[in-house]
Amino acid sequence: MAQLTVRQAAEQVGVTRQTMYRCIASGRVSATTAHDGEKQIDSAELLRAFGRLQAPSVTAATRNDRPRQTRAPLDNPMSAAIQVELERLRLQLEFKAAELAMAQQRIDELKQRERDGAAERERLLALLEQSTRLLAAPPAPAQTVSSPPMLKPKKASKKP
Repeated sequence: MAQLTVRQAAEQVGVTRQTMYRCIASGRVSATTAHDGEKQIDSAELLRAFGRLQAPSVTAATRNDRPRQTRAPLDNPMSAAIQVELERLRLQLEFKAAELAMAQQRIDELKQRERDGAAERERLLALLEQSTRLLAAPPAPAQTVSSPPMLKPKKASKKP
């Protein structure tokens, strides 16, 4: 967003320069130091700390005619720079939401693949277990054909 001087920032939120310096010193508002040594405040920081901003077109005479720090935020549309930045941020948010939806879809697909893989693993383990049981089973007793008992040859008798 836009970088504003302390004076510009004070005008945007309807406070004095001194009040803005006190906000910086207390840490309520963060500021950076420009290359020329002047403190600058990002307009997004003002939105964070103070909420709505006011139009900076108040003249010094008008500023002195009314009490300090009592300006109400304008109901007019935001400045063009802030509107552009807001639109950019909205588009960025939509893009991130789309990325999130795609990531969630990918997660769902991976979870389904994991479930399918687990089911396939269980099916294969059951087949392996069944095959193992068939291989380990003792063979069925074979029917053997019994041969008749062998007869011993008779001894020849010796007759004299």
